[in-house]
Amino acid sequence: MRCLRRALGVFFLSAAILTAQSPTRDWNALKSVSAGTEIRVALPESETVRGRMESVTETALVLRTGGRSESIERSRVTRVSILTKARRRRNMLIGMGIGAAGGAALGGAAAAICSGSLCGGYGVAMVTVGIAGAAILGTLIGVAVSHHGWREVYRQ
Repeated sequence: MRCLRRALGVFFLSAAILTAQSPTRDWNALKSVSAGTEIRVALPESETVRGRMESVTETALVLRTGGRSESIERSRVTRVSILTKARRRRNMLIGMGIGAAGGAALGGAAAAICSGSLCGGYGVAMVTVGIAGAAILGTLIGVAVSHHGWREVYRQ
């Protein structure tokens, strides 16, 4: 049981590390955001403006909100996030790989503990079932965490 808890802990920690992204404090990072990309701009006093990116200069950010252009001074911008696409296939494959590795470890541990007539010589089958089962579980988790979301690209 302890091996199972460790393996699951490693699985979820690995998934969290692989999907984590850190924001940047570099205003120039906004220049790489394509025009027309949906963005969310956080301003002081918990105000948020949402629209489509038009352009970025050294002093301001211009976005389209409700059919009009709005310029926001750089000094007022505390955070900028972009709307991301779901990456279902990538997350599914990452989940499958992590699951298969964890399943191999669990199956191998179970096969090592199990010896002689206790398991009837089915150690290889235990490893195979562990890999397949955990790969399926990892794939399902990968699909479940794949959704549209906001990714922070600038933070003051």
